Amino acid sequence: MRSLFMTLRSARDRALQSLLYEAGGLCLSVPLYMAWAEFGAGQSLGLLVALSLAVLLWSGLFSTAFDWAEHRLTDRLSSDRPWGWRLLHAVLLEATSILVTLPLLVLLGGLGWAEALVADLALTLLYATWAWVFHLAYDRFHPLTESTE
Repeated sequence: MRSLFMTLRSARDRALQSLLYEAGGLCLSVPLYMAWAEFGAGQSLGLLVALSLAVLLWSGLFSTAFDWAEHRLTDRLSSDRPWGWRLLHAVLLEATSILVTLPLLVLLGGLGWAEALVADLALTLLYATWAWVFHLAYDRFHPLTESTE
């Protein structure tokens, strides 16, 4: 029987999850972006921090909505998500993040739209892979338990 209440991550836990995800993503992406764009460390870090802040806000909103939708469809907790759903979550998160990050790459990165799209797609592939690995590990170390309400 489907419960009226579902267990979601608390705002504090979602904030921790999002911050750890973005910090790890920066550790992976800044050196790669520096090499590709031939920007200095400061310029690359500044741009990617701006992108990360935008995606940080989006990630929390998207992941909460995805968790809610998944629970409504499957009556499953997000920490019990099977591999296929994890892949779907990661790909959809990154695909929708392009809508947020592409204009920032053009405005803040000084790139043309075509260059920005190439950079955004490369970052999206990197972050989609990272999202899948990160969320799997996070759920293993911070599982949810069914609500008793």
